[in-house]
Amino acid sequence: MDDMLEKYVANQIIALLILAKKIPMCYNGSMINLKNAIKFDNYPHDLDNFRLKAAENHFLVRAITDNSMMDLQQFVVLREARRRIIGNAVMIQEQQAETMLGAVEYARLLALNKTSRADFMDEISQHMAMLGNARNIFDMAGISVSVGCLICFALRSLGISFDLKETDMIYEAIPHEISEIERIFNEE
Repeated sequence: MDDMLEKYVANQIIALLILAKKIPMCYNGSMINLKNAIKFDNYPHDLDNFRLKAAENHFLVRAITDNSMMDLQQFVVLREARRRIIGNAVMIQEQQAETMLGAVEYARLLALNKTSRADFMDEISQHMAMLGNARNIFDMAGISVSVGCLICFALRSLGISFDLKETDMIYEAIPHEISEIERIFNEE
């Protein structure tokens, strides 16, 4: 990596770390390992939550592959249904992890795209595959990297501007319009 690109990546990561506020960090040699710093010790192991999480991940990937606002809205509806199952405090913890981990990955991939489009596309595909693999649904820290990063790319591909300086969590940048699906969920 040339010096200019290396400085760009470093500056993007530092800016995102500052924006994420109060990031618990583990020092691992010369590298900050944020994924290992995020703990989900009290995460509820509720089957309905995990089923909805899998569906939520599916709609997030489709929002990107199909460039679909409707799929992004369905992601929101499912997330709000999960919030009712796992509680607001746990959902906030999940969204904070997505913001801290996903935003850093998003910045890294934007920099990678400047040097190698093929490597960039390969890594985006890996993040999408992670969300599609049922075994990964229980790795909340690992999946938070992919979810947060892909939320950023979904917003970008749909032309929705977002600024991490203006929001505490990436999820808040998604338009939260009431849809017919949400009305159906609320009636049950």
